[in-house]
Amino acid sequence: MEKLFCVFPAICEADTTLPEDINDRAPLYEKHLGQPIIMTFDEFQEFSESHYPIFEKLRQCKDLDTRLRIMKYELPKVCYSSILWNQAFCSNESENLRSYNGIVTLEVIKDQALEYMIFRLSSFEFVLYASESADGKGVIVLSQTDCYLPSMHSEHVAALTVIFQNAGFSIRSSEPSCTTAMTICYSKGAYINNAYSSFTLNPEHSNTID
Repeated sequence: MEKLFCVFPAICEADTTLPEDINDRAPLYEKHLGQPIIMTFDEFQEFSESHYPIFEKLRQCKDLDTRLRIMKYELPKVCYSSILWNQAFCSNESENLRSYNGIVTLEVIKDQALEYMIFRLSSFEFVLYASESADGKGVIVLSQTDCYLPSMHSEHVAALTVIFQNAGFSIRSSEPSCTTAMTICYSKGAYINNAYSSFTLNPEHSNTID
């Protein structure tokens, strides 16, 4: 089955002067939130690679405010787990959900060489993708599960979190919601597993979730 990702364009270009008042930025947010682009996995890879100069700028930048601006405004966002109608904040997230693919996204801390961490992550047969995070501080890990119920997504996130922690990885962030978009990532030498096996949640995993 073809993997489809839901991508939201960057809010602004690097040379855009943002209004001082946060309320005056509403038109920029509305344009960004309301125009998702549906991409195949290969299309997403090419799209992410096209932003490589921005990733390099972010990873080399020492100024915190500038880094936050790049992350928040100058790089696109992606929802790996679901296809959404938009990125608006709905009172009920199911109203925003078009389809769900069972992918769990975790970010582990990059506390070793990227190549070695990707090598370790490749030992998990359910890991279908691993890449350096946008800011270079972590590794984004996409795990394919056999879950097709959005209501069970958080349970799979919790179980996989425990599995990676038991394997010696430190979790930087995890997203229990299947409708949250995050900053896109890219790294040369990213791991792509076309022969993955889906992760299955079983009673043994459930017993590890407190």
